[in-house]
Amino acid sequence: KRSDITEEEIKEVVEKMTGIPLTEKINQSDFEKLLNLETELKKRVIGQDHALSSVARDVRRARSGIRDPRHPLASFLFMGPTGVGKTELVKALAETVFGDETALVQVDMSEYMEAHDISKLIGAPPGYVGYDEPSILEQVRRKKYCVFLMDEIEKADPKIFNILLGIMEEGGIRDGTGRWIDFTNVIVVMTSNVGGSTVSEGASVGFSTSKDTKEKQVDDQYFMAAKNLFRPEFLNRLDEQIVFNQLSDEVLKLILQKEIGLLEKRLESLGYEIAFKPEVLSLLAKAGYSPAYGARPLKRAIQRLIEDELANLLIANDYPKGTKFYVSVSDKKLIFKAGLPPAQIRKVA
Repeated sequence: KRSDITEEEIKEVVEKMTGIPLTEKINQSDFEKLLNLETELKKRVIGQDHALSSVARDVRRARSGIRDPRHPLASFLFMGPTGVGKTELVKALAETVFGDETALVQVDMSEYMEAHDISKLIGAPPGYVGYDEPSILEQVRRKKYCVFLMDEIEKADPKIFNILLGIMEEGGIRDGTGRWIDFTNVIVVMTSNVGGSTVSEGASVGFSTSKDTKEKQVDDQYFMAAKNLFRPEFLNRLDEQIVFNQLSDEVLKLILQKEIGLLEKRLESLGYEIAFKPEVLSLLAKAGYSPAYGARPLKRAIQRLIEDELANLLIANDYPKGTKFYVSVSDKKLIFKAGLPPAQIRKVA
């Protein structure tokens, strides 16, 4: 007997093919994901609990249906020093909220420093060169449900902000061909390093203050820098202005453990294993320690001291699957040794 295809089954197939939800109904798994959003985001972003809580609060309000349907799902301005997790949080949002890290449209605003660069964003008008070429916002029109990231927004020409005002106020904008690009199911995020140099140079002088007081002073400096650079009507339309904290020693150690774990997983996917002595992690932490530059020097230290040497070993030697690499320290240098799997020892010998 032939069974009838239901409306829900058709919706499910279309959703899988296009990635566009056809119903606003939130199922049980979505409820759990939203309720535990901070926990999911903490798996990728370490040491920014305040930022994660602020983002999760706004996303829950939007997904519950309480937010104004004429506006984007949420709009954020992320501020703070370099290498503290601003872009990583955006990628985590795309993966957690929309189910895939590729649900991210990223724009480097250093490419929009001149007024005429606006045409690259919304498309050239009829009669101008590039009219037939797709604009950056065409990606948003096609994806519908995504995170739209404008990196280093302070570098953009001031006229770009007129477009952003329309997006945040009207929930979309028309491109060069006159088509409406809908942002009502998009999370808009802007990152900025504005105020970073002022904060790094303005260390507190005089009596020592508590950690909370210092963080509030730093936040106030970033907010003041944003007020001096951005127009009031732009800042007033944002859901949140979030300042990311500088990474502490404890947080950097946690990030190191996370990066080492990711390296172990990559090697495991290739059929190899790796083990580190405790002193190796101490050496890596010392080599990559730079609070002013965040976690990036730590990642570069892992690449330079661990990954480069492993790459040389794997290319120069035909190690069989199952080989385990042991990393230790001798005379402040890393020592790599390869242990063959028992089944391969006699064969190689």
